[in-house]
Amino acid sequence: MSTANPRYRTAAIGLLLASYALFAIAWAVTDPPGAAPDEGAHYVKAVAAGRGHLRGSPPPPLAASEAGNPAAVWIHRTSRVFPIAGGLAPSPFACVPSNPVVSAACLTHPPPAPARPTRQITYVGTYQPALYILPGLATLPVHTTRTALILARLANALLSLVLIGAAAWLLWERSAFQLVGLLGAVTPMAIFLAATPSASGPETAAALCVFASVMVLTRAVEPGAPSGAARGRAWAVLAVGGVVLGSARPLSPLWVAAAVVLFVWLSGGPRPAWRRLREGGRTAAIATTLIAAAVVLNLGWEMAFQPGGEHPVTLSHWTRGLGALPRVLHETVGVFASLTVHMPQPAYVGWGLMAVALVLGALVFGRRSSAVLVIGLLAGGVVTTVVVEQIEKATGFGNVQGRYVLPLAVAIPIVAAEVLSRSGRTSAVAQRGLVLAFALIAAAVHVEAWYQNSRDFAVGKHGGKLFFRRPAWSPWGGWWPWLLVVGVAAGALALFGLLGARLVPSEGAAPALRP
Repeated sequence: MSTANPRYRTAAIGLLLASYALFAIAWAVTDPPGAAPDEGAHYVKAVAAGRGHLRGSPPPPLAASEAGNPAAVWIHRTSRVFPIAGGLAPSPFACVPSNPVVSAACLTHPPPAPARPTRQITYVGTYQPALYILPGLATLPVHTTRTALILARLANALLSLVLIGAAAWLLWERSAFQLVGLLGAVTPMAIFLAATPSASGPETAAALCVFASVMVLTRAVEPGAPSGAARGRAWAVLAVGGVVLGSARPLSPLWVAAAVVLFVWLSGGPRPAWRRLREGGRTAAIATTLIAAAVVLNLGWEMAFQPGGEHPVTLSHWTRGLGALPRVLHETVGVFASLTVHMPQPAYVGWGLMAVALVLGALVFGRRSSAVLVIGLLAGGVVTTVVVEQIEKATGFGNVQGRYVLPLAVAIPIVAAEVLSRSGRTSAVAQRGLVLAFALIAAAVHVEAWYQNSRDFAVGKHGGKLFFRRPAWSPWGGWWPWLLVVGVAAGALALFGLLGARLVPSEGAAPALRP
C-alpha cells in the first residue's frame, strides 16, 4: 500500500470521524432526556436563544428560607426566566434519577409539556449565549420536548465533529502517527459532552481544533511541510475554532491565551511568532481579528451580566483544590450523568496509559525546550484546576468538574504527540504500534463508557449485564439498534488503527517539523 496515496489518508480520516459521529449519535439518542449535567437548564437556555431570547428576565425574589444558603443565593443570581413555546417545556424529563442504582423507568410515561407557551426559569440564564443559538435553532421545526432535546444534542454534536474533523485533517501532514495525540484528546467525556445542549462540548472540540491549528502553523517550512495554501487553510480553521472557543464559556478566553502562548513558544519566541503571523497575510489578520473580537465580546458579556463570587477563599480551599486532581482526571476521561456514572477502573487506567506514553515520549525524545513546554502544560493544568476550584468555592456553589478544564487538558496529548513526532527519534515500528494500540484502547473505552451509562439508566447499576434484554427504560427504537451502532463505531475506530498503522512511512516521521 502506498503511504503517499491521499485516498488512503482520506479513507483513514473518514473512518475516524465516522466512529466519533456514530458514538455521538448513540449518546444523543440513548442518554435519557435530562440526564446530562444540568441538561434541563441548558435546554431551556438553548430553546430560548434559538428564538432570539438571549438575556431573559430576572427571576422572582429568593424565598426568605433560602437566603442563608450560599448555593441557593448563587443559583438565584445566575437565573433568568425565558418564554418557551408550547410543547417544549422541560417537564417531561424532570424525573431523571440522580441515584445510579435506580433506572430511568420514570421516563417511560413522563408528564406532558404544557401545550401553551410558558415561562421557564434556568440557572444558566446569565451564561454566554453564543453557543446556545445553534442547538436552539435546531429545535425550531418541532413541538415536542424529547424531539427538540435530541435535535439540540445533534446540532452540538455536528458542530463538534466538524471541528474535530478539521483538526484531524490538519494534523495529518505526513503520517497517521501525527493523530495519536488526537486519539488521546477525544475522550469519551468529550464525545458525551458534544452530544448535549451545553456549550461544554463545542468548547472542548474548538479547543482541540485551535491547538491542532497552532501545531500545524508552527511546523517548519521544509520539503513536505505545509505549503502556503495549507497554511492558509490552517489559519482559516484557526479562525473558526478560535471564534467558537473564544465565545463559549467564562473560562474560554483563558484557553485562547494558552493557545497564544503555545504559538509563541513553538515558533521560537515573540519575533519568529510575529514573522509567522505576518507571513499568514490577510487570512491570518482576519483570523486573529475575529478571535480577538469573540474574546472581547465574551469578556464584555461576563462583566455585564455574570455575577461575581462573594465568599472568601481560605487556605483549606487551596488544599482541597489539589486533592480534587484525581477526581478531575477521572472526569476528563469520563464520568457521566450528574457525575454518578463511572466506568470500571481499567478503563481509566487504559486511557491514562495513553497519556503517560505520550508525555514520557515527549520528555525522553523531545528537545529540552519541548520538555519544558510539556512540563509547563502539566503544571498549567494543575494550577488551573486549583484556581477554578477556588472560583467555585467563591460562589458558594460546588467543586471544580473535569468538563470545566477539559478544553485545556486536550492540549496535553496534542502537544506531546507533536513533540514526539517532531523529534524524529521514534522508529516506524514503534509509531505503527502506537497508532494501532491507541485506536484499539480508545475503541474499547468509548464502548465501555456508553455501555456503563446505558446499563445504569436501563436497569440500574446493579441490574443485569445484558440490560438490553429486559430494560426498565429504553430509548427510541429500543436498545438493539444502538448496540449495533456502537459496535460499528468501535469497528470503524479499530479499522482506522489498522489502516493508519499501515500508512506510517517506513522511514518513520522525519524531523522536518521543528520550528
